[in-house]
Amino acid sequence: MPFLAAQQGNADAQFKVGLKYLLGKDIQQDDKIAAKWFTFSAEQGNADAQFNLGLMYARGRGVQKCLATAALWYSKSAEQHNIHACHNLAVQYENGRGVNQNYETAARWYRIAAERGDADAQTNLGFLYDNGRGVAQNYGEAVKWYSLAAEQGKSRAQYNLGMMYRLGLGVPQDYKAAMSWFLTSAELGDPEAQFAAGLHYAKGFGVHADMVLALKWWKISTASGNDDAEKQQSILIQAMSDAQISAAQASADDWMMSR
Repeated sequence: MPFLAAQQGNADAQFKVGLKYLLGKDIQQDDKIAAKWFTFSAEQGNADAQFNLGLMYARGRGVQKCLATAALWYSKSAEQHNIHACHNLAVQYENGRGVNQNYETAARWYRIAAERGDADAQTNLGFLYDNGRGVAQNYGEAVKWYSLAAEQGKSRAQYNLGMMYRLGLGVPQDYKAAMSWFLTSAELGDPEAQFAAGLHYAKGFGVHADMVLALKWWKISTASGNDDAEKQQSILIQAMSDAQISAAQASADDWMMSR
């Protein structure tokens, strides 16, 4: 039984007990007790417990929120190559949350997680290469990491990859490839990809121009809070018939209702 082993000081058992309390699995959910058991386990070097304890400090669950303490526990876990800890620690360094902002350190931790297949880390490492933060700007490397994350279904990476194809950065300019990635990301709910898909339909970039589909995606993007989409659709509808506008609205409504 994990409770007996945990009380006897077994670090793995202590982590499992903490997880039971965190998730409320076969026991009353209790963040404070979860944090207590994670602490016992983490202090003995359990990487999963260290990561979960860092997460609790980052979110203020069961403990007082403290991003510096979160970074400390993420760091201990990351040193043992817990990829989730590597990613979260990198995020804190990239944004200066609980630690001094340091893009080079962020890139180092993102790379460790990215090379082990973490799609979020791949997306973020691609962004650093795209913008030359903490690494020398390299659009080819940005495309490489965006592509790996995009293939894993990360909508933000798919949108970013679409932009690389649209602008011809790191790859030959290819509007069809750009549109393909914009649509893939748009279907997953990314508002910027939805706006981009609408723009391609409006301009005929990589697809046959289609005002109904353009308006559809701009309406969906607007519903997600994209101000640019709202501005563009107000201009587009001036060139559309009532029937076209109704068709676009119905298509947008169907899409949103299915989500």
